[in-house]
Amino acid sequence: MTNGKCLDRSLQSIFNQTYRAIEVIVVDEGSVDETLRVSMRYPVRILRSQRGRSAARNTGIMYARGQFLMFLDSDMVLESRVVEECVRECLKKHCHGVRIPIRHEVLKETQSKFWDITGVRNTELKGQSFPSDILFWARTVVGDTRFPEDLSLGEDLYFQSRLMRKGTLVGNACSGLTHLFLPRSTMSELLRRSYGYGKLYVKQKARVPLTLLSRSISVVGFGRGCLVIRSLVQIRSFRLFITIPLYLLVKYLGFALGFILSLVGEEDAQKIRIERFRHVEMEYKSLRHRSRRELAS
Repeated sequence: MTNGKCLDRSLQSIFNQTYRAIEVIVVDEGSVDETLRVSMRYPVRILRSQRGRSAARNTGIMYARGQFLMFLDSDMVLESRVVEECVRECLKKHCHGVRIPIRHEVLKETQSKFWDITGVRNTELKGQSFPSDILFWARTVVGDTRFPEDLSLGEDLYFQSRLMRKGTLVGNACSGLTHLFLPRSTMSELLRRSYGYGKLYVKQKARVPLTLLSRSISVVGFGRGCLVIRSLVQIRSFRLFITIPLYLLVKYLGFALGFILSLVGEEDAQKIRIERFRHVEMEYKSLRHRSRRELAS
């Protein structure tokens, strides 16, 4: 989330850490908000990268000079002892990575008179599949591993899976972080985002294992959907009660539309590629046959 207010909270939490030997690198992806102005208030290195989120993280890895690497988004706010605990886990227990507890907070926005989307999002996040995540790594285990720049979905999980294949030892921090969310304030915005996730799923399912994609697409988390439906019996707000079914319907419908339309497009593109290959193959055979006849004559 590119939001100047969120970034300010994130940077404040970093510089309030009890562990002081920290180098902070902000990689700007061509933002049009207050990112640069907010970043310049703090003693940080500002780098530019306009090739996507993975490229931004890879840029940070390339220029970072520390023994450890920690990857944060601008909407993450750390508790004061997180870095200290992560460093201690790595140095004393010889861990290669540290799992950090995560809680979620939905920022308030102006709501519709009829729908309580913020309330639904808060309810949905109670079943969040990421109660913790590995965000802190020793540089020695990262080595030449990088985030895949051809992915825009599930790239962090893909990066983690590659590091875990190295037999890495993962520790756990007690202190955690808060992940801030902007609520999808309108049903049309929810439909647009869900549709986009459906299209991305088709494009990248061959690049990333299905298990990683299903974890990364929080918008279609079936387990969370069931949890939200189950929570209907616990809801006393009428606005929230009528919003949840519609919210789930719009979310899954958007994903299904994006998935089906993109799948049809992929099949059509595959047919065109096959036809082109056959055409080239026929031309090659014809040319080879003609050459043989000319040589025979």
